[in-house]
Amino acid sequence: WVQFQQSLEQHGYMLRPRYHSGWIASWIGTKKHPANCEKWHCCGVTKCVDAVRISNNRQVMIKAVWAQNLKEVEIGQYLSSSDLASEPGNHCVPILDIFKVPYSDLELIIMPLLRKVDGPPFRTVGEAVALFKRLFEGIQFMHKNHVAQVCVIILMDASEMLPEEFHPTSTMLARDSGTLKIKHYTRTERPPKYYLIDFGLSRKYNPEDGIPSEMRILGAADWPYKFIATKPSNPYLVDVYFMVKLVDDMRQDDPAKRPTIDEVVTRFDGIIRSLSSFKLRSPLIEPEAHPSGFKLWKGAIDYGVHLLFRELPNYLRRLPAIISGPGKI
Repeated sequence: WVQFQQSLEQHGYMLRPRYHSGWIASWIGTKKHPANCEKWHCCGVTKCVDAVRISNNRQVMIKAVWAQNLKEVEIGQYLSSSDLASEPGNHCVPILDIFKVPYSDLELIIMPLLRKVDGPPFRTVGEAVALFKRLFEGIQFMHKNHVAQVCVIILMDASEMLPEEFHPTSTMLARDSGTLKIKHYTRTERPPKYYLIDFGLSRKYNPEDGIPSEMRILGAADWPYKFIATKPSNPYLVDVYFMVKLVDDMRQDDPAKRPTIDEVVTRFDGIIRSLSSFKLRSPLIEPEAHPSGFKLWKGAIDYGVHLLFRELPNYLRRLPAIISGPGKI
């Protein structure tokens, strides 16, 4: 990324100092541990790097895409196009900018800086329900527009939850220090935006060709193994397979026996309607096979404290049990 630093700066994006030519680590020659220095932290994925948009000081993520995989660029641009960007079911990561690196067959995609969906942790059933609702809506939107993601990955924009900017590679630490923990709100108080990302393995199909059917797509390491060797499969139903732990038949080995994403959304909406506000505001509790008596009492106390001191104020403020999420970027 050092070789692209000047080109990125000319396009309005500033990399962190560690990616500048001539950079010298600040801990060299000192007794400081590298992990205690902000500039020690780096992105663990070589084809991605964090940066700041100079015009508004906004944190972004930059991804390098080689010419042989430009379908990722095409699909990303298609899903971010003006015709589709405003659709309520579009939860695909927006492409903020894209440009070609001079004298190379490389293109750079600029996206919002996102983070894993489980940090900060979920507090209530309703917060977790909101994540799955966005996930299913997003996949339904992609299938409606004839795109199969193939390898489903979802991240979140938590800029509203975390008023202080976080460090891009150590996401519970402050951006500038890389060592100080940052404060955050709950999802109920300040809903994040959930986005489907990474279209490197995705496919866009022509509806006039009928229902698509493919053997395992190269690179899809988690493609369901029990049927890949015998016959081609509908990639839309492979997307359904990746969305696990909701309905057992979503992970049927035989793709033909799985529900479509429209059926999944319909079932999930039915489940949501069956849940009371009290249940949706209840805390998420990790199940334990044989909890001790002490843990049962402690769990009951924690449950009561959660409802009294966390959810009662949210209820009185009329914050919804299932967050609808803020507007798009």
